[in-house]
Amino acid sequence: LCMMGAGLGLIQNRAWGPPLGLLAGSALIFLTAMDVTFNVQNEMYALAGDNDAMKAEIAINIATGLLGACTIAACWPRQRAG
Repeated sequence: LCMMGAGLGLIQNRAWGPPLGLLAGSALIFLTAMDVTFNVQNEMYALAGDNDAMKAEIAINIATGLLGACTIAACWPRQRAG
C-alpha cells in the first residue's frame, strides 16, 4: 500500500509522494535484511545447490533489496528538493 501511494504521489507530483517512497524503500530493505539474517542463522544458503525453492528465495531477496534501493535512490533527491 505504501509503495502504491508513493507511486501515485510521484506520478501526480504531490509533496507526500517522496516520503512514502522512502518509507516503502526502507521497508523493503528491512524485509530483505530480516530474511537474509534468518537464512544465515539457520544455514539455509547451504541448501541452494540442491534446492530450487532456496534458489528462488535468493532471487527474491536480491530483487527485494534492489527494488528497495532503487526506490530510495529515486525518492531521495525529490524529498530533498521539495
